Amino acid sequence: MTSFVVRLSLLTQMVTAAMIRIGLLLAMATGVLVTANVADHPVVSNSLTSTEGTVTTPATPLAQVPEVVAESEDKFEEEVSSSTSTTSTTTTTTTEATTTTSTTSTTTLPTTTTTLVPPTNQFGCYNAEPDLCRTHTGDCECAPDPTIPDALYCCNATDINKAISCADGSWKYIHMRNLTVRELVLNVSNRYIKTLLSLSITDGSIHKISSSLARYSSPLCLNISNNNISEIQERAFKELRNLTMLDISHNNLSSIPIQYSTLTPFRWLDVRENKPMLCKHLLEAVKHNITFVQEQETFCLTSRTFNWFESEVVIRLQQLQAADQLQQNCPRQCRCELERLNFDLNNTEKKTITAKVNCSGLNFTDFPETLPPDTVTLDVSNNNITSLKALNGKSYQSLVRLYADDNQITSLGELEGTGFLSHFTFFAIRRNKLRTIQTYLLKLDLGTFLFLEGNSMTCDCNAAKNFKNWLLSKKAQVPDQDLILCEGTASSSSHQVKMVQILESKLCQSQHDWTDYIYYVIAIEIILLVALVCKVSYDYWVFKTAGYLPWPANKMPKLPCDCLCE
Repeated sequence: MTSFVVRLSLLTQMVTAAMIRIGLLLAMATGVLVTANVADHPVVSNSLTSTEGTVTTPATPLAQVPEVVAESEDKFEEEVSSSTSTTSTTTTTTTEATTTTSTTSTTTLPTTTTTLVPPTNQFGCYNAEPDLCRTHTGDCECAPDPTIPDALYCCNATDINKAISCADGSWKYIHMRNLTVRELVLNVSNRYIKTLLSLSITDGSIHKISSSLARYSSPLCLNISNNNISEIQERAFKELRNLTMLDISHNNLSSIPIQYSTLTPFRWLDVRENKPMLCKHLLEAVKHNITFVQEQETFCLTSRTFNWFESEVVIRLQQLQAADQLQQNCPRQCRCELERLNFDLNNTEKKTITAKVNCSGLNFTDFPETLPPDTVTLDVSNNNITSLKALNGKSYQSLVRLYADDNQITSLGELEGTGFLSHFTFFAIRRNKLRTIQTYLLKLDLGTFLFLEGNSMTCDCNAAKNFKNWLLSKKAQVPDQDLILCEGTASSSSHQVKMVQILESKLCQSQHDWTDYIYYVIAIEIILLVALVCKVSYDYWVFKTAGYLPWPANKMPKLPCDCLCE
């Protein structure tokens, strides 16, 4: 309608200019044109009316009217899109024999505006300016948005259907503020909302939503935030098959009543500032690839077991997402859970995430082939594992706590060179089949704990000299050293004694053989040889000086060689 009025105004100007030209030509032809009138430059007045009032532009000389009309034709499109009111100028010219009279009248047209920006946000949701409700007047609670076409805003309504029906028309965008109803039921006629793309009902007081919303339309965005809603039944959203964005933030909800299978294009969800939500409902949304708005401000409620009691804990959405990812990487049959998740000061970036994997009591014969990233705790107790070779694997590089009790492990030698030995803080290998411990492998620092109870160690000289002394020097790091037993002592091969009580003097005695006396035999032989030499020398001296041989040489029978000495 506004465009038609503008066109009519321009056409009127063109006709007026033509009439003026005809009048001038007639006056010149009859020779009665008044010179004073031309010299005085009669003018045509152009006025622009704005929202502030009427502003009159400088007068245009009569001789320049045709050029002004030409410019008006060239700028017709600009006049349509501008937000000004056009002044229609009507000029009546009376040509007489001696004078020409020019009369000017002014008509103000309604203001017209065309929006140059999209009427919705990035999620396709329309939100009317709050000032519209402050300045709204009239009996009808709803009115068209003055800046956005096909948009309706409503204020302080108590009957949503009556309010929308009051503003006759078909709407693509509706925003209702301060709606007060106990139960929200939208069953307005199809002709009002058949093309509805965005429905926003905010800042009101609504107890529950039990019936299907917008059954005659299928909006892309539904915003029912900040209404103190405490109950929404599943059928409320069942018919919204084109819904892509749902905002239920700032309410008192603990669940998300959505059947994701019926809402194929559904992608965006805002649940901030609710009761809070139960984590199982948010996890279901995560599994359906739903993206949460402002996820760093989204929390959920979960239960956590601590010692003998259960407590409810509020966790961040990032923790929930990390837990879901952890379950996807969890070894088969094992149980995985987050152990720690820290953020920076702005709570936007994950700084550390650690996982705990429990594979106990599953009759495993070997360690899991792979572990989730950043697994720091592994429990494989009460299985049939015989080897620690798997700790050389790449996925075990972050492991610092290992529970390997009640298995069939026979040696720690396979840990040599592994990263686990260099940085572990807790290692429980109780009730296995260890017989000896390679103490050179275990460089236990303060804050590191090793548990060896229940292994049948061997009581030998090496244990007495090395392992016992090593245990006594690591009382803080090996808390159960008084429970470490060994067997195979000299007194009894079956009796078990405490490792820290065995005596080196009893276990380090070797068995005697003839080689132990060889030195004594040699010494005696040397002594006898020296004695024999001395005796012979003495006998020779006596024989030379006294002429006889002393006993026992004189009792010895003569030999054939004695004649040589006579």
